Formats: sequence, C-alpha cells, structure tokens
Amino acid sequence: MFTAWVALSDVGADCGPMRFVRGSQRWGFLDQGDFGGQDLQSLRQGVQMPEGSEWEEKETLLAPGGVSIHHCLTYHGSGANLSGQPRRSFAIHMRTDKAEPVDKVRQGLTGFIDDPSSCPIIYQA
Repeated sequence: MFTAWVALSDVGADCGPMRFVRGSQRWGFLDQGDFGGQDLQSLRQGVQMPEGSEWEEKETLLAPGGVSIHHCLTYHGSGANLSGQPRRSFAIHMRTDKAEPVDKVRQGLTGFIDDPSSCPIIYQA
C-alpha cells in the first residue's frame, strides 16, 4: 500500500511541509509511534529503530499540483504552517488486491478496505 499526497497550494519550507524519515519503510512494521500528531520529534522519541538505522528527515517542498508518493510504512509527519496561508492538499491511498492489514483487524482506514465503493481495486496483480 502507498499514498500519493497532492499539493493544492504552494508548500514551502514555512508551510510545515511533509517530512519523511529516509529509509524507514525498510524497517518493517514496528507498531510504534503516534501518527495522529504533527511533531516528528515526539514521534522519534516513541520509536525504537532497528540496530544500525538512523533517523534522517527529508522535507518535501511542492508547488501546486505537485505529488509526493510514499510507502505505507514510511514514518512521516508535518510541522506547523507558519506561512499565514492555508496549506491545502489531499491524499490518495492505493493498494493491490493482495494488501491486508498486518493484524487482520479492520479498523480506521482499513475498515473500508473490503468495500469496493469506497476502496476500489484499480489494478490486480
């Protein structure tokens, strides 16, 4: 599963751009951290990284219409928007027909995964 995050307004450094932890998708499912907040520093404190890993954040600056794509296991977040302008965007979550929740429990976003009217399969592997 992956997400395409589409900017509808300019997302400069002062807009609280999306920040990704480089390589974190390779750490596997850690079941750690809080993705509800916007503070990557707090998230970092709650994550026990695999040995030999490092926490390197990369911000994503986008013009309107720009797209950032990330793997579902990538640690990410955004900071406060200090620009005085709204930061507008939308996200599209995509998966193949083989995607399953790790714990097989349908809750949150995965509560809709089997409903083709809200989560259509657009490609079958």
